[in-house]
Amino acid sequence: MTEPQQSGRRTAASWRRRGWRRWLALLVFSSVVFGLCAIFWHVLLERSWADSFTAALTMVVTAIAGQWIAALIVRRTGSTDD
Repeated sequence: MTEPQQSGRRTAASWRRRGWRRWLALLVFSSVVFGLCAIFWHVLLERSWADSFTAALTMVVTAIAGQWIAALIVRRTGSTDD
């Protein structure tokens, strides 16, 4: 008898179980970037808090969008391309 082939992909249930960890990591990452940027902008560059929060929000959006775009490129090209 032949054994059924497995595709190597994880099931949807296992991905969902890990989903909360990804969102938590994203929240922690964005909070750290936001906080450091706001403090740097306010203290070292001597800008107002409104300017600091605007700059920090721009940095967070840029950092997260960059990660998502990089993941999309890797997913489309495949991990074994040389």
